[in-house]
Amino acid sequence: MRVRRHSGVGGTLRLEADRDRGPSNLLGVLLDAYWTSLADDPLSALLFTALMSLAGVLLVLLGHIAVYLIGQLVALVP
Repeated sequence: MRVRRHSGVGGTLRLEADRDRGPSNLLGVLLDAYWTSLADDPLSALLFTALMSLAGVLLVLLGHIAVYLIGQLVALVP
């Protein structure tokens, strides 16, 4: 098992065996891709995180509005 210096910003150390193994599920693949992009280009990765957080908040807000409107419609029906 060799230790290799990653060429990204900060020169993080990685074990080659960890890099070759890879994630085994979709969430692992997504997190590995995000972590790699965060190491290579932190600004765009953090902006992407902020954008996804804002999208999540907006989806929850729209869900609450839809539930409220459906509740108002159900209250009108005798």
